Amino acid sequence: MTTDYVTPRAPNQSRTDRVEPNSHRGCSMTTTQSSPRTSGVFSIRASVLIDAPRDKVWNVLLDFPAYKEWNPFTREQVVTDAQKKPVTEPLAVGHHLVIGAHIPPTMNDSVKLQRSFEVVSVLDHGRHVIAWNYVPDIPGTLGAERFQTLSEADGKTLYETDHVFFGPLAYVIKFIMRKQLQQSFDEMAAALKARSEA
Repeated sequence: MTTDYVTPRAPNQSRTDRVEPNSHRGCSMTTTQSSPRTSGVFSIRASVLIDAPRDKVWNVLLDFPAYKEWNPFTREQVVTDAQKKPVTEPLAVGHHLVIGAHIPPTMNDSVKLQRSFEVVSVLDHGRHVIAWNYVPDIPGTLGAERFQTLSEADGKTLYETDHVFFGPLAYVIKFIMRKQLQQSFDEMAAALKARSEA
């Protein structure tokens, strides 16, 4: 496994619909930009080369109910509406996610989950890109955007993830949790590789 800087895609590369971070608050505006943010208080990035077809890795990444079987970081990930009620229709831009995570990562489910509420901003099955934005309880206090991308690399699959934090509370998270967040991303990438190659 390698962990390194993920180069953001150029704005003129292939694109898809994307919901702006606050669009869930009554605005349906979308944009065609599909690159991750390039600025913020700090970023967590990880990547790993997986010896498995890209479609197989994509299916593992989108099988949220199975995360508890292999993912030491994201133990739960439930698709919901804006009121946090589970939905049954296929995942789409504008859906929300209730995420339960272990930070630092562990498969021990006796450890209390840390929960966050997100809105899906990018979902491109053709390019194998998914992204979501954090929905803060108090707007303007904390922002976060996570991109996950799969690309073909010499017959293998390169998984890249980029999580940018911004807003006043991002400085607190950087000071308190940055090392544990990096460990969480690294271990999820390693676990995704193991699950996909099995």
